[in-house]
Amino acid sequence: MSRIVLIGSCPSSGSTLLADLLDSTPISACGPELGLFAVKKFYTSWEKGRLITRDISDSPYLLYSQLNKENLSGYGIDLKILEFIFKNSKNLREFTTEFSNWFIALRSRASNAITFEKTPQNIDTIKIFLEKDESARAVIILRNPLYIFDSLIRRDFSPFLAFLTIAHCFQIAYNLKDHDRVLIVKYEDLVSQPFQAVKKILTFSGIPFDDEETFWKMFKNNTYRYYHDRLRDVILFKNAVWKQWTVQKTGTIKNANDREIPRRIEKLFSRGLNTNLEKFKISDLNGIFKFFGYEFQKQEELLPLNPSFREKALFLKKQILRLLL
Repeated sequence: MSRIVLIGSCPSSGSTLLADLLDSTPISACGPELGLFAVKKFYTSWEKGRLITRDISDSPYLLYSQLNKENLSGYGIDLKILEFIFKNSKNLREFTTEFSNWFIALRSRASNAITFEKTPQNIDTIKIFLEKDESARAVIILRNPLYIFDSLIRRDFSPFLAFLTIAHCFQIAYNLKDHDRVLIVKYEDLVSQPFQAVKKILTFSGIPFDDEETFWKMFKNNTYRYYHDRLRDVILFKNAVWKQWTVQKTGTIKNANDREIPRRIEKLFSRGLNTNLEKFKISDLNGIFKFFGYEFQKQEELLPLNPSFREKALFLKKQILRLLL
């Protein structure tokens, strides 16, 4: 059994809430976003003989996926210790075992506890993560695409980039839907039945848990997640640049879908449904949404969304870099 379970998602899908919940049991822990497992070339580090911590990102909105060095302290290590763990590991499984051991000891969890590593961009590397370790597991969290779209627009994504990002993540989830070591959970289930969702994920991960009283007690008093995830992000200006960004305290669950979507956003989303994304290897997106329980009506009279010049330049730059590196 792998000691680390990856969590991947589209941004604004509820992965932070999921991390809070999974960090609230005696047999599991989840630290701040590490980023390392979202780096594709990291998985060839042992073949290259060096720890690779940055690579071109498959995520539409990023140029690079890379290690968040500033978040290592949340795991009780620094870059030197991370490199030490790598040098003393023969493969990915040994690395994840030893990395988890450091973190679990820091958090005073049970000796058989599992580490969950939540970085949204992990969704791009779940397949290779599972290929490199036959005991590994991964969790993908999905949310109503319309609410993700609204959230991304409020975080200054352009309409085209927001919609492409959603489509990209849902396509990956659809491709992995039948994988026996991938569990897909929905944000809507997470907020309606949080303990049941955690129980399901832990059972899937190989560590059954049924102590609801302890879970709620730990969840409501989880200061680690507040200081090492939310507040840290704002202090380091990773997320503070997003408009309307607020630091929410841990220990509460609020359904972020419980709001009215502006008509303007609905119209832009409908335009997205009319956009041809086949050159991004995405087809029958409406069918994919429907498969996961999210159904939308197309408005054929609306014009499709188009990338801006800046976005076209980003896509081209990524293509060129992949050829050069």
